[in-house]
Amino acid sequence: MRGSLRELKPGHWELRVPLPRDSVTGRRRQRSTSFAGTKRQAERELTRLVAQIDAGDQSGAKVRLDVLLEKWWEQKAPKISPTTAREYRRTINRRIAPDIGWKTLDSLGAADLDEYYLRLTVEDHLAPATIRQLHAIISGALGQAVKWRWIPHNPARDATLPKATQSRIEPPSPEKVRELLALAEAESVEMGMFIRLAALLGARRSEVCGLRWADIDVGRSVIVVKRGVVDVAGNLVVKDTKTHSERAISLDDGTLQVLADYRVTVEARAAACGLPLAPDAYIVSEAADGSAPMRPEKATNAVRRLRHEVGLGTTRLHDLRHYVATQLIGAGYDPVTVAQRLGHAQVSTTMNIYAKVLRPKDQAAANDLAALLRGPD
Repeated sequence: MRGSLRELKPGHWELRVPLPRDSVTGRRRQRSTSFAGTKRQAERELTRLVAQIDAGDQSGAKVRLDVLLEKWWEQKAPKISPTTAREYRRTINRRIAPDIGWKTLDSLGAADLDEYYLRLTVEDHLAPATIRQLHAIISGALGQAVKWRWIPHNPARDATLPKATQSRIEPPSPEKVRELLALAEAESVEMGMFIRLAALLGARRSEVCGLRWADIDVGRSVIVVKRGVVDVAGNLVVKDTKTHSERAISLDDGTLQVLADYRVTVEARAAACGLPLAPDAYIVSEAADGSAPMRPEKATNAVRRLRHEVGLGTTRLHDLRHYVATQLIGAGYDPVTVAQRLGHAQVSTTMNIYAKVLRPKDQAAANDLAALLRGPD
């Protein structure tokens, strides 16, 4: 039997049960309790204590929330995108830990979280999406505490969240995109190519930065999106795509020719510097040999700088992704095709984001179905 008992004096026993190592300090622990009764009764009580501890060790219940968040982040960071890990770290340090990090896990309930989220809404005027992201961190950490048996259940599951609101999608028109492209090409061949690829592929900013010449398959007329480039604390990090999968995006003959002409230009630039183009050169690169990708923020800043000249005061680089999606949906392409081009893991994601764009199509569908019932005139 796990545990031990010893008789202190006739009819009085000390029961000891070993506990798992302390999850915070790593120290060995044990639970000791006294019991009055016969030896057989003491043995039954020892068995009950062992079963109780096996059912759920709550040794971490007195741990503060900020300590849990730190240990949870250490476990989570290697498994997620570097940019997501950095954002989690920033949110924990700047918001959650200072606000409620002092609370112990056994004292934190759903009512405390409801009060916290309400304060963030009313006093700090945080958007519902921001609060929901913050809640995801808290809930994830508390869920891990349940797995570690620090607490019996996750109070975040019972918390009340502000209603999610979907931001309005306002993609630029084709005319404005052409004007933006012309300005970008006038600024530099690299920036022009970046905007062209973003407006044709619908790829994420990080994915356009991560494209290499070797990703182009001229025979199949496709470019394969395999990776992304993100900036983490000033350092460029090459990672896999957001959905952790590759996707092939079709290219038209005209774009393949533009890319071929552009390659001649970058090869000539490399030769002028006495360098060959690197074997794994990036398509959009300011390095003479193409060995380093363009920084994502540089493309974002370029759009911010140029958008006012074409009357796009609030357009973001990400809106070129929306532009691709809405143009394809408006042209009648099915959601599966659109989702594949955008790199959405689920078609439902595409449908949810662009539901409003699909509504005019529903009216046309209603008219067509009614015409079928009327029959030929």
